[in-house]
Amino acid sequence: MTLELWQQLVIAGIVLVILEVLTPTTFFITLALASFVTAAVSLVTENMNILVPVWVVSSLIFLNKTFKPSTLFNII
Repeated sequence: MTLELWQQLVIAGIVLVILEVLTPTTFFITLALASFVTAAVSLVTENMNILVPVWVVSSLIFLNKTFKPSTLFNII
């Protein structure tokens, strides 16, 4: 049984959500959300030259939304 690329990305996202629950930080949720976005894009194309930048850019966008400089300084 071979999984489709979008199925692999959804499984990776679920694993990252589970890791998020087990850790006290909110880092893994950004990667999980990026995996889900990339899974949605992979339904349209399976070109890795498109999917890798989609994952990186969406990770950075979600990371920027999650970790704002003001919240980081409040923790410290």
